[in-house]
Amino acid sequence: MRKVLAAAPLLLLPVVAYNLLALTLAGGFESTAANARLTAPLFELRTAPGGLWPVSIADLLLVA
Repeated sequence: MRKVLAAAPLLLLPVVAYNLLALTLAGGFESTAANARLTAPLFELRTAPGGLWPVSIADLLLVA
């Protein structure tokens, strides 16, 4: 139980990172502007079958 409670503050880091990104983007927390900016492709990676994966800020937040 102590390990679960010790990890709880670490769960706040992604939430804080997302909120800072959404707040500093144009439009603030307005869902359409924030969603468009977070899902805009930053770069593309080639996948094993030969397709392209457009990586966005939202993908990088999930990886982190």
